[in-house]
Amino acid sequence: MLPGKPVCVFFKSLIIHLACIGLAFSKGPDTTYIKPCRYFFNLTFSLTKPVFSTVLSNNNDNLTLKYRTLNPYRVGIAFDYRWFGLELTTNLPNLKSQNVRKGETKSSSFRFTINNRKIAVLAFLQSYHGFYLSDNKIFYNPLSQANPLPKRPDMKCVIYHTQLQYFLNNRRYSNPAAAGQYERQLKSSGSLVLHAGLQGTEYEAQESFVPGELSSRFTNLSPVRGLKTIQFFFGPGYQYSFIFLKNYFINASLLPALSWMENEEILDNHTNRKYKDFGIRYDGRLVAGYNGERFYYGTWFTGIWSNQKLLSGNYVDYTFQTFRFFAGWRFRTRKSLGFLGL
Repeated sequence: MLPGKPVCVFFKSLIIHLACIGLAFSKGPDTTYIKPCRYFFNLTFSLTKPVFSTVLSNNNDNLTLKYRTLNPYRVGIAFDYRWFGLELTTNLPNLKSQNVRKGETKSSSFRFTINNRKIAVLAFLQSYHGFYLSDNKIFYNPLSQANPLPKRPDMKCVIYHTQLQYFLNNRRYSNPAAAGQYERQLKSSGSLVLHAGLQGTEYEAQESFVPGELSSRFTNLSPVRGLKTIQFFFGPGYQYSFIFLKNYFINASLLPALSWMENEEILDNHTNRKYKDFGIRYDGRLVAGYNGERFYYGTWFTGIWSNQKLLSGNYVDYTFQTFRFFAGWRFRTRKSLGFLGL
């Protein structure tokens, strides 16, 4: 079950973002650059691999602890009509050898998006239970496939995230053509993007995040049993779609941001220590594929990275990545629904 407090914060932030959606319905596109697919709905099949990792760094000793989740591949089917979309996914089973080496991760996820040419909203709420220590050579030989990795079935994490993006060059650049394929970008173009949002991360564990063998190397972090981070971020970014051979495209996006954050460390004696500071984060995306009159396919990578300093003097990095392959078909409709731009 997802904790109640993150759920409340998530939906409050989402409502604020949705209050801005009335700005999304503006002048139409330059049809020499963008071809809207107004009277089509998209049916898309996908194969997705999500990866979530947390890195604790002791800069003095140049030592890191990298915890990762074992998330299975997901197969899905999505229905998209203009800016509105729904997707159903199911997990593929992991190989038995993966479970032996890395343990098991139980996860749940809720995702909501609005992908308009002028405004985009991305919101998700995710929980993970079960991590493994992936890359510390003190514990295992990385070349040995048979050697199990140190597992942390007691570690839990909840992430809540909402983000609003505004595209200044929305008449000649189409984000729906790059992410969703329910428009078509006819000529290469890009846009400056202003984005803002909120992200929270909550960790808890029954034992210290630092294994006993390394407690002397992370003395300030050894008593920590929980981490809570909330950050508000804002920044400019840029997206660009390169069109070649008429229907093929490569889309790249980089959205850096300055963030104000509050970090809270929960100690084993049930006391807390907080630290407020400014930090940085990056959102990135790379998509390549084919977007024809009816058929489309491609592959994409998205990533969110943020770095925070703790009161203990150590640093924590959160990274969320998604690898995805998709293929779909457009079906023609006879008329629009007649409300909310649908």
